[in-house]
Amino acid sequence: PHGFPGLGVGWCLGREYWGRGYASEAARAAVAYCFAELEADEVISVILPGNVRSIAVAERIGHRHLRDTEYRGQQVHVYGQSRPVA
Repeated sequence: PHGFPGLGVGWCLGREYWGRGYASEAARAAVAYCFAELEADEVISVILPGNVRSIAVAERIGHRHLRDTEYRGQQVHVYGQSRPVA
């Protein structure tokens, strides 16, 4: 999102596709692309506090909770990770 450090990665799936690992698989690939091809130093995800499934995906792909902030008038969690050390 504009004003946040790093690149943002998000996911949205139809309910019929929940619980199959698709979000985690796609998010892992997107994060890897951001680091390898875009040379990002940090990749973040902005998640609403009640969205436990998205929080689980973020943690599954290696994101950690960085901070809470306000975004577009709503309190949000910012999860993210830094570029892996080679």
